[in-house]
Amino acid sequence: MSTATFSQQGNLPRLPIPPVEETLDRYLKSVRPFATESEFAATSSAAKTFVSSGAAAELQRRLIEHEKTQPGSWLSNWWLALAYHSWRESVLVNSNWYIIFRDEDSLATTSTKGPAAFTHVQVKRAAKLVAGCLDYKDRIDSEVLPVETTKAGPLCMNQYRNVFGVTRVPKKDCDYNFGSHPCHFKHIVVSVRNQFYAIDVYAGGKRLSADAIEKQLWKIIELAKQDSSQAPIGFLTAEHRDTWAAAHEHLEKLDPTNKKSFAIIESAILNVALDEFNVGPLTDDLAKYVFHNFTGANRWFDKSITICVSADGRAGANGEHSPLDALVCAYLMNHAVQFQETKKSTPEMDSVPAVKSLTWVVDASVKEYIEKAKLYAKNLIADSDVKVVNFSKYGADFIKKQVGVSPDAYMQMALQLTFFRLHKHYPAVYETASTRKYLYGRTETGRSMSIDSANFIQAFNNSSLEPAKKIDAFKTACKSHVDYLTKAGNGFGVDRHLLGLRMVMKPGESHEIFKDPLFARSSHWDLSTSGLFSSKNVVGTGFGTVYPDGYGMNYALHSGAFTIGVESKASNKKTDTKKFCDTLEQSNLVELHELALAAKSAKL
Repeated sequence: MSTATFSQQGNLPRLPIPPVEETLDRYLKSVRPFATESEFAATSSAAKTFVSSGAAAELQRRLIEHEKTQPGSWLSNWWLALAYHSWRESVLVNSNWYIIFRDEDSLATTSTKGPAAFTHVQVKRAAKLVAGCLDYKDRIDSEVLPVETTKAGPLCMNQYRNVFGVTRVPKKDCDYNFGSHPCHFKHIVVSVRNQFYAIDVYAGGKRLSADAIEKQLWKIIELAKQDSSQAPIGFLTAEHRDTWAAAHEHLEKLDPTNKKSFAIIESAILNVALDEFNVGPLTDDLAKYVFHNFTGANRWFDKSITICVSADGRAGANGEHSPLDALVCAYLMNHAVQFQETKKSTPEMDSVPAVKSLTWVVDASVKEYIEKAKLYAKNLIADSDVKVVNFSKYGADFIKKQVGVSPDAYMQMALQLTFFRLHKHYPAVYETASTRKYLYGRTETGRSMSIDSANFIQAFNNSSLEPAKKIDAFKTACKSHVDYLTKAGNGFGVDRHLLGLRMVMKPGESHEIFKDPLFARSSHWDLSTSGLFSSKNVVGTGFGTVYPDGYGMNYALHSGAFTIGVESKASNKKTDTKKFCDTLEQSNLVELHELALAAKSAKL
């Protein structure tokens, strides 16, 4: 099999459309933990009527016909529009993800959080990270980045076409992405003091070295020190999408200069943000810095990748979610963090175009848009309660060797148990299942809450039950979780298929199954979760909760530790990030460990 990056795209199967009866059966099983006897009877009746009336078969027929008209996947265009571009809330906190990097070995850890001048360690690290990203870009463009594979075969690499040179552009009702692969533009955009600058990172057919990039970054800093009078347009990217679309359109009509500046930002390979701020030693503060920079300043949140570096050299990446998932970008960042330049064949500096300062023509209306955007961002950020758990008492090795279950399933049970103990009801859980074994595949919903996990939660909280029976219930729940996630990854989940059936309904058409209360309740995600691969270079990741009364969390399961980034809304009286993290870390993960040891001892 060829390992060239995109060589297997033509051999990948298309995302299947499951038999509708199988999807309905899985759906009924998934809603059972949330339902009373009478509610479940009503939902079951609605599902039977959906089939017996012929409605399910008709919608399935239409979906199959739609699939025949799509060049790659019956789902991909709908998903991009519905999950991202037509969703009008701000991408800040609500949609963008963050990835935080390990510190450089030489980094001083004595800094305290607060304002600080630009530093050599900051600029040197930013330049090195950019150089690492450019090396990865060259690997993608030349197709030497190997095709990712699993035991089942190659994975779709299409998202790698959306890593560089891609920007979300606001448009009323539905945004769009600018960019195409390969990205032929030669520049990156750098933000300093809310000012934006462009520097070419390729010249004369050669890539600039990290040292050369560092020199250009210092030139930008000096320019910003001399003049920081341009309007802070970046704040507008934190706004409600329709407000931002109106401001964007107004700016373009106001003066051609604005259109040129937009074009430079939108076509840039990536963005870099340098801030006059020490993050300090706390991981939580680093997460907040990369997630939103505390105020939303000095960012262009619509960019697919923004590398953020603080004055004390702490760093991470913020990404707009629509063109690619965080997992794909994490592979890039893992490469960039550990990148060591071995050759410094770089163009002469006098052949590199000068730094370009981006300028804006604004009026009173634009100034008002910006002031409102600052307040909008301030309120969004104030309501975002972020914490990162670093649990080091044990990790994936113990789970696999001593418990004998999937580490991911183990974590999912711990999260469900935590939620139940705090909120006294079972959570509706979304876990990202990858469908990249299919052409243009991205994700399917793993409905992690099951009857078996409900039984485990009840067993675990039963003080009179012996450890062996508790661990049996736990293992049964973990097996159910793995079975569902496997089916979802194979394209046989529930949520994407039901979405497809709804999408082919005609105007005015209605079916009881989609109006049933359990349909809404079972997909009102109390826990929005996703797992990331283990890496010493990536020390935390996260994203915002989907619903204001839920939690958003991303976790990495290391051999001897866990990292979990958690977010909830400070204004919601039901949720509490600190309580959730404390309960998970100090109680549940410890008690599950003790249970596993007790059950094992009982068998000896």
